[in-house]
Amino acid sequence: MGILRAKGHVISAFLLLTSALTLASSPYFHESACAPFRAEALASIALLLFAFPKPARNFVFVLLGTAFVVLGNLWLRHFQPTLNVVLADIGLASLVALGLLAISAKNHDRRRLLSVFFGAALFAASDWAITLALYATTRLHPKTFDLFLFSFDASLGFQPSFVAGQWMAGCPWLHAICMAVYIGLPIPLMLLFVTHLRRRDSLASSVLVPLLAAPILGTVIYNLLPATGPAYVFGGFPQHPLAMETVRTLAIQPLPIPAAPRNAMPSLHMAWVLLALWRSRQNTALQWIFLAFAIFTVAATLGSGEHYLIDLVVAFPFALMVHAGCDSTIPWASLQRKVPILFGTFAVLLWIALLSFVNRVFWLSPAIPWCLASLTVLGSCAMAGRFGFRLHPSAGSRYGLSVRNRLAGAAIPELLPAEAAAPAPLPR
Repeated sequence: MGILRAKGHVISAFLLLTSALTLASSPYFHESACAPFRAEALASIALLLFAFPKPARNFVFVLLGTAFVVLGNLWLRHFQPTLNVVLADIGLASLVALGLLAISAKNHDRRRLLSVFFGAALFAASDWAITLALYATTRLHPKTFDLFLFSFDASLGFQPSFVAGQWMAGCPWLHAICMAVYIGLPIPLMLLFVTHLRRRDSLASSVLVPLLAAPILGTVIYNLLPATGPAYVFGGFPQHPLAMETVRTLAIQPLPIPAAPRNAMPSLHMAWVLLALWRSRQNTALQWIFLAFAIFTVAATLGSGEHYLIDLVVAFPFALMVHAGCDSTIPWASLQRKVPILFGTFAVLLWIALLSFVNRVFWLSPAIPWCLASLTVLGSCAMAGRFGFRLHPSAGSRYGLSVRNRLAGAAIPELLPAEAAAPAPLPR
């Protein structure tokens, strides 16, 4: 039996290494990995190695594997590596390291490592899947609703994207920080997951699952109100914004915009930051990090011309819907879970309907769009705070003790070691 198990381990390791080398030597992999956000997402997998024993040894293995791939491509294919390609190779080597750790682990740790390995693989592959889905969305919707979203923004009394864009254009340091935050978002997201893994708590998978679910649901909503962003609509953005009187009388209709992704409404970047912020309540340092990321993400999404302000507003109820819907520690029948899901879903659909069919209502008075947007943001945050308190109970609360007793040994067994799967009951 031991010989058969050893043979199985050797075969699994051989297949893993062969697949990784085939992918690493593929021109398609390096061409597609040149996208900065995708390269950062792949490189962030290296952080997972610090959640397991002997991280220094594991990281040395990753560096050696990366050097082997880079030098091999340089020697055999004369492929000149860029920084993004090297980051992607680091991520691929880290994924291989996780796979080899899972193959060589003992039975009681193998399930946990395999769950982390497949979760990391899905996290890295999600951006490719989104890109393919966006190609389909672009072909399905040759016309976009950008003017509908732009009209709402202007009804607030100013044009947020143009203002933020001009700020960034006039402040190179602000532009550099904002774009670093925009591109580097996968790193703190993975850091949050690693923090839970190191604690070996039962909420580790509840951090990763919503981050994977958000782009799936977001891609569906992209088809309900396809839009690209002001940078693709207005030539010379962010300079020369339209006069407010011109915007007021603008004929609001779908625009044919070729070869631009329809991924403006809602903003997934904003939703990811909110999900991370709401799920980092037990770590003050991470909360401050994600709060800073949230502020600079607002500036980056608007100033880069990729989003309108309303995209960020709708991201709040969208994130709330995902936040509550992806947590398995609270039963579906509980109002604690139903209310945030229903509120988030209703708010997202209501905004899509208002923007699509009664856009002119927002121009009756600036108070109307300001009140609706404020109620959406504040209501989502208040409900997420209430739901988040129950999701991440404090150590001293009676509710927290009851939740931990109820979840002991039953929640997310695949991310817990065997000895932690059935802890002793907490003292009353």
